[in-house]
Amino acid sequence: MYNRRFTPEKIQTLNQNEIFVFGSNLAGAHGGGAARIAVNCFGAIWGQGVGLQGQCYAIPTMHGGVEAIQPFVDEFIEFAKRHTKLTFLVTRIGCGIAGFKDRDIAPLFKEALKIENIILPKSFVDCITKHRISDYIRGCLMAGAAGDALGYEVEFMSRGAILSRFGEQGITKFALDSKGNALISDDTQMTLFTANGMLMGLTRGYMRGIGGRPETYVDGAYIDWYYTQTKNPKARLKHTWLCDLPEMAKLRAPGNTCLNACESMLRGEQVVNKSKGCGGIMRVAPMALLIAGYTSRGKTTYSIVELAEAGGEIAECTHKHPLGFLPASLLTVLLYKVLPMSPKQVRMEIDRIVAETLNILDTIYQDKYANEKRYLKELTEIAVRMAHSDISDADAIRQIGEGWVAEETWAIALFCAIRHIDSVEDAIIASVNHDGDSDSTGSVCGNIMGAIYGYEYIKERNIFCSKDCKLEDTLELSEIILAIANDLSTGCIISEYNPIDTPEKRQWYDRYCEMKPAGIKCQ
Repeated sequence: MYNRRFTPEKIQTLNQNEIFVFGSNLAGAHGGGAARIAVNCFGAIWGQGVGLQGQCYAIPTMHGGVEAIQPFVDEFIEFAKRHTKLTFLVTRIGCGIAGFKDRDIAPLFKEALKIENIILPKSFVDCITKHRISDYIRGCLMAGAAGDALGYEVEFMSRGAILSRFGEQGITKFALDSKGNALISDDTQMTLFTANGMLMGLTRGYMRGIGGRPETYVDGAYIDWYYTQTKNPKARLKHTWLCDLPEMAKLRAPGNTCLNACESMLRGEQVVNKSKGCGGIMRVAPMALLIAGYTSRGKTTYSIVELAEAGGEIAECTHKHPLGFLPASLLTVLLYKVLPMSPKQVRMEIDRIVAETLNILDTIYQDKYANEKRYLKELTEIAVRMAHSDISDADAIRQIGEGWVAEETWAIALFCAIRHIDSVEDAIIASVNHDGDSDSTGSVCGNIMGAIYGYEYIKERNIFCSKDCKLEDTLELSEIILAIANDLSTGCIISEYNPIDTPEKRQWYDRYCEMKPAGIKCQ
């Protein structure tokens, strides 16, 4: 976390231990911008384009793209680490004469956030923070899908059968189909439709001024999902660009509660059931991700209570028992809380984060569902205590349940995340190797761990893949998952008052106004 001052916009004097960090060129021709200030005021040496000189440090920015600048930034950061008695004031290098934008250069300094004696411009810190939030959003969806795929292979197997087939550690690598793909289940399908429906509703408001809250548009998206599962022509409402993709029209053990609820919605009938199955919580992550993205840009109007109830509403449209949607509220708040935090901070403060998340039960849905809230809170606290105890993963999960119902899915996923907070792989592996609904517990645990560590970390570790495979090439729907994640990260980028004048805006318009899979290579 960056919790210190920012580089002043104008630097006229320096303290004795301060170093002015400016953008230069390899020739060391310090003729303009910050370089001219450096040579006139702080001892920069004409003809020296790199490194420490006087009370300055030069980073070349004029010799190519950002990839050519990165090695010099890395060299600077290592230099700063070795010279802890100096404080380095980084200017907006490359963003003047060199012609780059803050968003281009700032990510090069992401490691500098951890270095106490490097001071960055506020614009750089803001850009890095947004970049990190975007990475954590991608991580949440991709790790959720990875947990889903790992668990889908063993969803209907007992723990004994899993160990007999895969060995004493259980399933630890993707089981691949004949094409080398790790298959996802209805959990990931419905998560993507949730996001697509929310983004469509958001865009409707920006373009026509008649859109409502994003969570109110998921029912139409679920009917689109229902169409992919049944091919009922009456269900082809085209509320999403996902519904006509062949990749989405796979039957992956869809839940009967979701199917029946969608059929009722299609008929215009009220959904009536007392289900507390996990089919609501396993698809709710996009609500937290969308609002976290907007919050990082200072644009959200959701209070934490509204966010919690929005997550609950997404689950409640198909699952009417309070324990079918209250856990979805908790997961939404938990993800929202961890997304802006560094992995180190989450590891140190996870118990406090969970306690704050549980406190939301006192304020959501007013005075309703007191017994269910009490039970959910007690189950969650049991899961947290066991995560810090000596009990084995298998015995703890056996005490919590099998994950077929939402409160057990939540508690199992949370237990595994806290118990194995240092390892994405170990957490998800623990969450799927049990007697119950392995794909859903794996999906939710993956959402949590991915939101903590981010996609770059997960991609580098190539989780659950063999050495000769890459995660994005192995995990089914990865291109679609990443496309949806990027859209959740940016939020709507078009409006009725501005022209559709860039490729990015055109793609957004095609996806969320025309319902076309722009930018996606369909099979």
